[in-house]
Amino acid sequence: MESPVTQSESIVNRLPAVVLLVLLFVSALLFVQLGWSVILFPYPVDYGEGPLLDQAARLSRGESVYDADLTSAPFTIANYPPLYPLAQAAFVKLVGPAFWYGRLLSWLSALTAALCITSIVRTLTRAWPPALIGGLTFLALPFVSFWAPLFRVDLLGLALSLAGLLIVIRRSERRGALLTAALLLTAAIYTRQTYALAAPFTAFVWLALHSRRRAFAFAATVAALTAIVYLMLDGLTDGGFFFHVVTANVNSFSGARLLRLATEAGMMIPLFLAAAALYLIVGARTPDALWKFCAPYLVVSLLVALTIGKSGSNVNYWLESCAALSIATAGLVSWSRRRATIRVAVLLLLAVQVSMLLGGNRYSRHLRWKLEQGARMAALTELLQRTDGPVLADEELGLLPLAGRAVELQPFELSALARRGSWDEAPLLAALERQEFELILMYRVPWSPLHRTRWTPAMLERIERKYERVGAVGPTVLYRPRRAQGLLPAALP
Repeated sequence: MESPVTQSESIVNRLPAVVLLVLLFVSALLFVQLGWSVILFPYPVDYGEGPLLDQAARLSRGESVYDADLTSAPFTIANYPPLYPLAQAAFVKLVGPAFWYGRLLSWLSALTAALCITSIVRTLTRAWPPALIGGLTFLALPFVSFWAPLFRVDLLGLALSLAGLLIVIRRSERRGALLTAALLLTAAIYTRQTYALAAPFTAFVWLALHSRRRAFAFAATVAALTAIVYLMLDGLTDGGFFFHVVTANVNSFSGARLLRLATEAGMMIPLFLAAAALYLIVGARTPDALWKFCAPYLVVSLLVALTIGKSGSNVNYWLESCAALSIATAGLVSWSRRRATIRVAVLLLLAVQVSMLLGGNRYSRHLRWKLEQGARMAALTELLQRTDGPVLADEELGLLPLAGRAVELQPFELSALARRGSWDEAPLLAALERQEFELILMYRVPWSPLHRTRWTPAMLERIERKYERVGAVGPTVLYRPRRAQGLLPAALP
């Protein structure tokens, strides 16, 4: 029978873990609440959602989204491999264009990724507390909770890659299981191409620790599957696949942008970052199974994340490193299990970090602000319904496929290509000169020259000269051809 002192010490040692888990469960509830609100919101909340919905609609009609010829409309770019929009094409066919099913898939993929992280940690540590902390930490990270409910490719790819890694560590001795893992990693690559690095490398390292022959056979299988699919897609599109997925993604890189975003991340999750760094250091002295898995995954995913310095990038570039960071955090908790004082300190500091995030951040506030724009989006949708002929848009690009319209131009992507000399904008400029577009929606705010990054100077010059401002719906300025008369309602919201 335990003495009162022993019982008291046991309670004190367990209390920090209980507090941390309670805070993480509260964070998970907020993740569910915010995610569900975004899923049910019928309008776009992110510029990148529109092109993907347009691609899903085109694929549902049997059209290619990797056109090699961009000398005539539609001037569009499919920045990612086709798996995610293909998964939405059947829904477009069945229920029409909408954002909810793609958002639901992404949100469920985030939950699946959290479950995979939990299972990976549980398998390698044989302990539930660090496993639960790892999975719930992933959902608590602000970049994940912000991106998870969006109609974007990233979380599906991450879930596929983590599922592949889970099979590798649990069934590495079975040939059929390794083939399944290779197929999952290949599927992740053809969801988002950056998943070709960290997860396959981690799988190779893990297998090499047990059998070099299996490691090289696995790597060859993933490479062969990836190459076969690439040759098929690039051949079917006459080189368009390479241009869209590789060439069009080579945007200008800014060290200042990387530093700004990295500093912002460091200020938002400093204790999680410190926990991961500490685990890399202390775990290296006597590396256990989790450290051997986590170290290559964390290092390579952080190297990939440095590409967030590219123009047009967003926090989705952090997501794979968020998964690795969550595993490393769980690893530090596991490492500290036999070091009572250190364990209490680690758990309390992590609890402080989660409490900081529960107070909100600019990403959650941005999403909630977007959800308040329903009336403005409804007014723009009504305007689109009253307009005959092609329409151009930037921020509200997603309204076009939502209304059953074709996207004629992705302004940011094509402007970036024009600035690099990879696309001749003359056909678009000629169309603007001929006033072929019946309406242009341009998002303009006084505190940011956003429109100047999404449109080239030549495009803006043609628009200002051949079109006139006829009103605005919030920050969205409306342009009509100067020849058009009486095409707008008398009063705009």
